[in-house]
Parts: sequence; C-alpha cells; structure tokens
Amino acid sequence: MVDDSDWRLRGQEKWLKGLTLSRRLWQQTREHWDHDHCEFCNAKFAAADWAEVREGWTTPTEYHWICDPCFSDFRERFGWSVADPTTVHVELLDEGTQCWRPVLAEPLGDDRYRLIGEQPEDETWPFSVGDIVRCEMRELSDGRALVAVAKVA
Repeated sequence: MVDDSDWRLRGQEKWLKGLTLSRRLWQQTREHWDHDHCEFCNAKFAAADWAEVREGWTTPTEYHWICDPCFSDFRERFGWSVADPTTVHVELLDEGTQCWRPVLAEPLGDDRYRLIGEQPEDETWPFSVGDIVRCEMRELSDGRALVAVAKVA
C-alpha cells in the first residue's frame, strides 16, 4: 500500500475514487489533443514515437489516464474496478504448427493479466485458467494481438 506522503498524491480522490477503468491503447479523441498525462506520475501518453507510455488505464470518457505502475500502486486505495475482460492469445502446444487461442483475461496492470476463460479439454496450453501471465503485443498472422508470454510468480 502506498503511504499518504507519496509525491504522486495530489487530491485525485475527488475525481478518480471508485471508478471503473478500462485498459486502452492511447488514441487521439479530441481535436488538437496529441497526448495526455498519467494522473499521478505525469508520464506522457501518446501515439507518437516520443510517448513515454502508449497504453494504460482510462476512464470511460478517456479524459483521465493512469499508467500501469500507478494503477498497481493506487488500485486498492482508490477502489477501482476493471471494465470488461480483455482478450489475450495463448499459444496452443502440440499442434504441429504455431496456433493461438483467444482467451478472456482480467487486466491487472503492469502488463499482467489473470486468465479467466475456459480451456477446451482437447487443447494443451503453457498456462492454466487462473494463472497470472505477462502479456505483450505481437504480430500474429491476422494482425497485432495481445499475447501471453510468461507466467508471473
């Protein structure tokens, strides 16, 4: 838990307490608005090469943004819930060729997700439902996708 004296706390409870947040890739949603800042540490969100952060946690209006480290640090204190689950892709083992299964996962912050979808009985995965996995964006045969790459201890 973060201490009350943390330099990032500046009264954000007034507008961020108890919200439901979604994990999103930052995109321009307002004319002449090329970036946003993390509500806590001020990291810059943008789609440009100079961006410090390209994806993170946001309010339904996409007006307030929170980076992964700050989300992890303040989630409990601010009582945030997470919107709809995200789809991550899990590699299917023993298929003879590289194949991926889309699986529902709960975003936890810091590129970590808890697998919550169901595993078909006839498939072998490197992870189990309930595992917390680290994910990253990768180029798959049908485009870019969030892929589970390692189990988090």
